[in-house]
Amino acid sequence: MLQRPETGRNLWKKFDPEKIGVDNSFKDELHIYTDDCSLTWENIKDQADHYFLIHWVNWFLASFVLRDPFIIHFWHIFDEVIELSWQHILPHFGECWFDHLIMDISLSNIPAAILGCYMVKKFGLE
Repeated sequence: MLQRPETGRNLWKKFDPEKIGVDNSFKDELHIYTDDCSLTWENIKDQADHYFLIHWVNWFLASFVLRDPFIIHFWHIFDEVIELSWQHILPHFGECWFDHLIMDISLSNIPAAILGCYMVKKFGLE
């Protein structure tokens, strides 16, 4: 059964009335990454926050669990697709194009997965 977001917010309001209201005041506390998507050094530095490190550590450790480069690379691309498809529900999933392609995929997911697969192969964990 599908519910509207307002129903969930009203239900959650009974548990924590200060955090979530019907007016979506919880969005003010989140950093929204789509405010300015111009490709400037300041924007790139703004996008390189703790989520960049979380992406890197996540895919490094995932390579120890999955141990298959094809599955890891498929999964991290699919993870970005999921972020794109959920950004209308979770506003902090909304990212600029360069954040998805350059920061997440090229600079964190791929190098972390490659290093993790190298470590798996080097230490014979296959």
